[in-house]
Amino acid sequence: MKTYLPYYITLIHPSSSSMRHIKSFIKEVYTKEHTITPLILPPSIIICVSAQINTIINKSFPSPPREIAFNRFTHHKDKMFLTTDNSDFINWYSSIQASFPPSIANEFLIAHSGFFIAEQNTGQPEITLHNNDWRIATYLVTYNVENERVVSFYREKLEEKHLK
Repeated sequence: MKTYLPYYITLIHPSSSSMRHIKSFIKEVYTKEHTITPLILPPSIIICVSAQINTIINKSFPSPPREIAFNRFTHHKDKMFLTTDNSDFINWYSSIQASFPPSIANEFLIAHSGFFIAEQNTGQPEITLHNNDWRIATYLVTYNVENERVVSFYREKLEEKHLK
């Protein structure tokens, strides 16, 4: 078993009700796929993966766009993400991401403009997630890998800030 050193993950996550909705969807996918990788972080969109903390508390961020519908599945680096075609959201995500250093390479935690749903293509399940309330947070994450699969993980929220 290989233990990965701590990573600091900066991410945005939706409202509590949206998080519950997507979390139950991820659990449905889990029953088919049996991989815990999408559960390492709460339902969220990764901005930056780093070996050092990038504090968010004293940073200012652009205001999020109005309600966004996430209803499209895309595949990126052999992972499936729930995404949106909304250009306001994509531009907003890109502007926040540009305020952090580039992410370090990580095969399990990938910065991408969508919610990480599954390790593999599990078909095209149907879900639409609407959200207009965002928070940005920093997490400390470590995980163990055996036979190329995450078998256990630890996460701790270090910082969180509401985006208005």
